Amino acid sequence: MDPVRDAVETELHFKLITPPQVFENVWKCKVSTKLFTVERYIKELHGGSVRNIRMVSGLAWQPYLIIKDTNKTLKDIGIVSGSAHTILYDFDPVIDPLFKASIASK
Repeated sequence: MDPVRDAVETELHFKLITPPQVFENVWKCKVSTKLFTVERYIKELHGGSVRNIRMVSGLAWQPYLIIKDTNKTLKDIGIVSGSAHTILYDFDPVIDPLFKASIASK
């Protein structure tokens, strides 16, 4: 039995905390999924225009609950069952350098 390949599948419900309940998404993945993969999924949801993604497992956003080690798996942070789990997240937007550049004088 391969613990990665044969891991239980779970359903993650992503909720952006600012502004609340404006953006929600559901993703099915295995509990063996690494958190850096979850971060990459969030980045893709926002077209790659995000950085410094902060995540919390559960329904309470507290700074001390922010997941810091993205090498851990979902199972490592307590998501072990096939039922639905909530991931609250926030991020800093990436501002394209073209938008920051001043218009060249003619």
